[in-house]
Amino acid sequence: MGNSSREKGISLEDAVASFFRHLGFRVETRVRMRDRSGVLHEIDVLAHKVEPFGTIRVAVECKNLDSPVDIREIRNFHSKLLALNITKGIFISTSGFSAEAIAYARSLDIELWDSETFKRKLCGVKPTEQHIREEKIIHNALPLNEEFYQHILPEHIINREVLSVRAVKLEYLPIYLIKYYCFSQRKVAGNDVLVESEGYLIINATDGNIISCKHLSGNKPNIPELEAYNECLFITPRTIDLNQVIESIKFGAVNVIPHKIDEAQVEEQVRVWLVKALTINYEYFVKFPSKTVRRYKTIQPAKNDIKIDEVQLIKVPILSVMLAFREKEYVRTIQVSTLKVIIDETKTCGFKHVGCTNPSVAICENCGTVICHQHMKTCVKCGRSVCDNCAISIGFLSKKYYCPEHKP
Repeated sequence: MGNSSREKGISLEDAVASFFRHLGFRVETRVRMRDRSGVLHEIDVLAHKVEPFGTIRVAVECKNLDSPVDIREIRNFHSKLLALNITKGIFISTSGFSAEAIAYARSLDIELWDSETFKRKLCGVKPTEQHIREEKIIHNALPLNEEFYQHILPEHIINREVLSVRAVKLEYLPIYLIKYYCFSQRKVAGNDVLVESEGYLIINATDGNIISCKHLSGNKPNIPELEAYNECLFITPRTIDLNQVIESIKFGAVNVIPHKIDEAQVEEQVRVWLVKALTINYEYFVKFPSKTVRRYKTIQPAKNDIKIDEVQLIKVPILSVMLAFREKEYVRTIQVSTLKVIIDETKTCGFKHVGCTNPSVAICENCGTVICHQHMKTCVKCGRSVCDNCAISIGFLSKKYYCPEHKP
């Protein structure tokens, strides 16, 4: 399937932002600004540059549509520029503009760029030194813990030294840290029922999915809490030099993932989630002349009962490591700021086919399967760990175990 319209729109905005950075502008994307009346507006790309005669501010509207932009869109954009006191406006449309829109924009000194115009402008631009420097910087990123190399191999595996590292990848995952507060009051059978909650939600900024919840007080939302991500709340993000990160990794790939979900979208989605996650089943009793009946009422807060106090976009370093022995491969994913393990395929015994869910303690040094104490045997000749499938036993009552290499 192809990219959605929203994804194409974000790609266009990012391309426009990169274009203005090449020209030496400081650039922000998907900026939310309030005018003097307190009305909130969103600018797709806002670029500014300080010149000897003053500061240049340019607002850019980006549209990835199937039909030409009409005069109404130009009017709305012009109204936004006036409200925010921005004198220079550029409207970019991949599908072009109607004749009325072109004439109206010309009268207002608003530049119109279609796809071909934008491509021509891109071809004529060379990167500035400032842009080259900015491309090597990661903003709002959590720092790497310098001891992360000591945690690549699983510490719970007693013979972990047999594992080799086949691949390493470091990705900076963009996430939203969102502080919320909910207060909802309902009347049920004459009783005041409160739903009150405060905490943080952590949202994946690439797909909009919820990652974790950090509950602070009140009703606890029905959302998992993952310590590896919740600890991000207590680390101050920094501006990081990408070259230094690449040098510290030494081998493997480093990737900075762009965010695709804007702040307005994620705030709305958070309210929808919390309405469901804070729903309670309230128990109450109704007295009749002959008996008392227990009843239940589903209490759900309204979206307006949920306030968003703080939204912060940060980038979290996630290290993915492929470990291997013989033909077996295992993935471990580590949050590199806190060294908390997110995914560990070596964690549970490999004898799942017989229903074993015990924690693993070793690697079978014959076939590479992770094994627990119950399914681990030790060769009496060489001391190597082997699994039940690979071990050779001698004796009925007092058994001795051998690996295939040392069987008598």
